[in-house]
Amino acid sequence: MNRAGQAVHGADGSAITVGEDGEIRVDADGTVWAGTSKAGQVAVVDFSDRGALVNEHGSLLRADGQTAAPVDHPVVRSGSLEQSNVSMADRMASLTSVSRGFEALQKALSLMMNDVDGRAIDHLGRR
Repeated sequence: MNRAGQAVHGADGSAITVGEDGEIRVDADGTVWAGTSKAGQVAVVDFSDRGALVNEHGSLLRADGQTAAPVDHPVVRSGSLEQSNVSMADRMASLTSVSRGFEALQKALSLMMNDVDGRAIDHLGRR
């Protein structure tokens, strides 16, 4: 089970269980070891249409109606974190651009409303 208590599926379809037999490690091919005992091999799968996967929560995905195909030669990197696929500089530049556009529209709307108010006062004052 993972830290959230969800089952980790092995290549043979059964859940991988580890006891208290020592340090847990995962080899590059997905083999899970608990101390010196082999607990199983993580099932690494792929889907024909990755864009159709639905984000459940966190890093969990749901594959509505798709069949998982096992990966022939998986490469598992245990203990590493995935890097962000977003450039912070690009996002900040986009945010600055959107913010400036919003301020310009807000100022234009304010000027237009002042003009409308001025005309209303001028026209209503003549009657």
